[in-house]
Amino acid sequence: MTRSVAAVVLLFLGLATRGEGQDLGPSLLQNGHFDSSLDGWTRFGFPSEWSMEDVGGSPNSGSARVIAPPISGGTLTQCRSAAPGVRYHYGGKVRYARALSSAATLAATFYDGLDCTGASLGYSTIGLNSSSWQQVRGAMTAPVGTASISVTADVICGMQRLCPTGASVWLDDAFLRAERSLVPLSFHTVPPCRLADSRATGPLRTFRQHALATAGCAVPATARAVSLNVTVTQATAAGDLRLYAADTGVPLTSVANYVPGQTRANNATVTLSGDAELDVYAGLSSAEGSVHVILDVNGYWQ
Repeated sequence: MTRSVAAVVLLFLGLATRGEGQDLGPSLLQNGHFDSSLDGWTRFGFPSEWSMEDVGGSPNSGSARVIAPPISGGTLTQCRSAAPGVRYHYGGKVRYARALSSAATLAATFYDGLDCTGASLGYSTIGLNSSSWQQVRGAMTAPVGTASISVTADVICGMQRLCPTGASVWLDDAFLRAERSLVPLSFHTVPPCRLADSRATGPLRTFRQHALATAGCAVPATARAVSLNVTVTQATAAGDLRLYAADTGVPLTSVANYVPGQTRANNATVTLSGDAELDVYAGLSSAEGSVHVILDVNGYWQ
């Protein structure tokens, strides 16, 4: 089923604002969410480790922790094939401990050989400096001769910059995406499907992010946005609910505002990440506040 041309054009224009005016393909990285291991990633220097700490607070997922020893550094990297002339976007959600005693970065580097061998043709680097989780992203066009690209998180220390024990970077929801040509999108219905109901799993707390995969509601991995019925209920403090693609930062606009004891419902079309995931963010006026959220999927854009 296809909605009106006007609706298709509006969503097309909305998605065009992602990735510096371009649409982005699915993430090229393997195991970028670090659900249970560091599979797909290579460790150098002081061993990195899988951490139970998850950016969304999920007990069923985790993150990668890159640890620096007293001297030298620790590195976690993944290499993927790349093509010259393509613009690649990379990033993730990170936090960094001991920022004043070491240097930490997330970087993308292009190589002229397969498997990230041969000469380095160029790189893009993001300096990390926040002890709390933050979304970071960068982008660079692959130069002539590019055959592969690496995404690397590291903590760098040396004889002139000794790292105290525990200097670390945590990385979660890592991504590497190539820009692709924009195409008009069509709307497809699905049987009503409950994506999330916090009444069964526990309420959302202040400023917590919860990543949700839409595959369980018959939404394909190639979907660019999802249509939802959104309900908030049993709030213990005033606040707002925000839904957004899991690979982007928290938006300023909300899909529902509420006060204690109020139940409110709304319809929303939410852009999805390249992995067809969305994040749920509950902003409450009290640090002790909570709210229940119910999300029902009725269709998707592709």
